[in-house]
Amino acid sequence: MKILFVDPPHKPWEFFPGIMPSPGLLAVIPPAREFAAPGGIKVLDLSLEIDPVKSLAAACKNFAPDIIAISGAKSAFAYETLNSAALCRKYSPGSIIIGGGNFLSSYASEVISRGYFDFIAAGEGERVFSGLLSAAKENRISDMAGVRGIAYCKEFAAPDGGRRKKLKTLFAGFAPGKSGGFNCAEGLFDREEIFETAFTAPMPQIENLDELQIPAFEYFDMDLYTLPPLGGTVGFVVSFSRGCVKKCSFCADSAFWGHKWRGFGAKRCLEILKILYNAYGRRIFYFGDSDFWQDRSRNIEFLELLEYEKKRDFEISFWIQSSASNILANADLLKRYRACGLYQIMCGFESVSGSVQKSFKKMISMDTMKAVSALMKKNGVLLMGMMMWGDRSDTIETLRENLDFMVKHCDVIGPNTMLAHYGTQYFEECSARLGIDKFDVLQNDQCEIIFPTETLDVKQAASVYRDLVLKTLISKKKFIGNYLSAGNVRTKAVMAELLNRGFSGRYGVRR
Repeated sequence: MKILFVDPPHKPWEFFPGIMPSPGLLAVIPPAREFAAPGGIKVLDLSLEIDPVKSLAAACKNFAPDIIAISGAKSAFAYETLNSAALCRKYSPGSIIIGGGNFLSSYASEVISRGYFDFIAAGEGERVFSGLLSAAKENRISDMAGVRGIAYCKEFAAPDGGRRKKLKTLFAGFAPGKSGGFNCAEGLFDREEIFETAFTAPMPQIENLDELQIPAFEYFDMDLYTLPPLGGTVGFVVSFSRGCVKKCSFCADSAFWGHKWRGFGAKRCLEILKILYNAYGRRIFYFGDSDFWQDRSRNIEFLELLEYEKKRDFEISFWIQSSASNILANADLLKRYRACGLYQIMCGFESVSGSVQKSFKKMISMDTMKAVSALMKKNGVLLMGMMMWGDRSDTIETLRENLDFMVKHCDVIGPNTMLAHYGTQYFEECSARLGIDKFDVLQNDQCEIIFPTETLDVKQAASVYRDLVLKTLISKKKFIGNYLSAGNVRTKAVMAELLNRGFSGRYGVRR
């Protein structure tokens, strides 16, 4: 059996440009190896291709996959995902197409009913994908619909083959919309829903993530992945946990994982870092966990392992993301973490407005925010404050207040706009108030305003946001590139450390 893994083309985020391999594909390729023929796994990252359509067509023709697995984690890349699936239908009509990730899980019925996918792994993918591949390899096609944790097309195993003929006809002439290519919605959700979707019982979550295999870095051309904010080719994003215990109304990630946190053990975290360090020359990391410091015992064990390895010339720099409460709860570890390479912490302050915090179901006092800032300054760590603006109670004044506070207390500002992700409490509230549906919130990377506030229409809110945020970032140098020019002692120390690790790219030059 041959399996083609496809990562749709992604437009780089405006405030954090770069290309990284798909975390979802890195995770599901290892369990797929036992089902694939020798040489039967191919990875195609369309973000790396000069002509994605031509490359996908060639892969389908020359590799002739039995299974095509497509990553669909982000609603911001919804159209790219569906355009990729439609092209796979066109160029490889005999393949079984399987999708997974947050976006496809949330929109499973909408994409299966329109013919893009045969199966969606609706949740955690490793065990679900293995079950589907096992049945497919043994030609137990009808048994595929019995795998737990999936959405599937009811007509998939129809004995008359009528569905295959219909799909071939539907997608034979498909081409991504002329106006926007892969990024265009034309011809996607406006297709007729002609197939019926069914769901099986959920697959239980994997309690011990250390049971999973090491991510499949070897199947990706790692030399082509670069991230300027982390120093170009020496930088990498890696995650060591899934989910978050908090219940902020806007957070799709926490909702997707059932408001539960599960993490790799400290030894597994270090094992993955050492592979990236020794085999691929990565020295600067962003730990992409929603809250890296959730587990106090793991925090201590991981720190002790880093301290041990540092004595043996394992020198890395890294930044983490954590909540204000967990940062303060681990304050006693901060100095030691800094000595082991922690140089920045990202913290979601979101807003200093009480009414907005209430809407977000995330109450953080300004005193708590100031305490986090003071702790960072005391221990020589940079603070990236994450902001969200565009709630219905937001005004020009709340935007100014947010920016003024973060300029004073943060080294870097992450200026997101508010987005109601489908499947969250915030979406339900916006839907009831504004009459929006799940299609209205697609393809937004939280850099654009798409909802009106109580005092500003969408156009006014967007103009205010772009004007004030860009002026602040540029005039106050509150962006990641300020490492090169900021004058405070902490930033100079961090920049010297990063340069020593090989920092280069749009924000710097290799020493």
